[in-house]
Amino acid sequence: MVIGNVQEMRAAVPVLPQLPAKPVRDSTVSQNGVLVRLDGLNCEGCTFDGVDLAYGGGQFKCACKISNVRNLVLDGVAMNTVKGLAAFGYTVVRITPKAPAIDLEKPHLSLASVKDTVTWDVTR
Repeated sequence: MVIGNVQEMRAAVPVLPQLPAKPVRDSTVSQNGVLVRLDGLNCEGCTFDGVDLAYGGGQFKCACKISNVRNLVLDGVAMNTVKGLAAFGYTVVRITPKAPAIDLEKPHLSLASVKDTVTWDVTR
């Protein structure tokens, strides 16, 4: 299709799978370093404390209590959105979370950084 003297470029819009009909209820995850993937999650009354969250752009429903998130890992179309915002001039800032206090009585665990992992604050 031509609009004025500009040809319209068609691109595929991602199709997302439906969420599970029956939600997970009242589950608790409170271990540091556990990765909780939000895509496809249908959860009610769940508690996530001290976890890492991952999001790739899929549907999710989370009527949950979420606290002390250590990292937010974006990939897939979620990462494409961040890159698109940056391409259109929005400021995308990588935020490094504060390191948790180390309890010398417990083993110390570290996470390796993942290429293209972004936590962002979009300001204009």
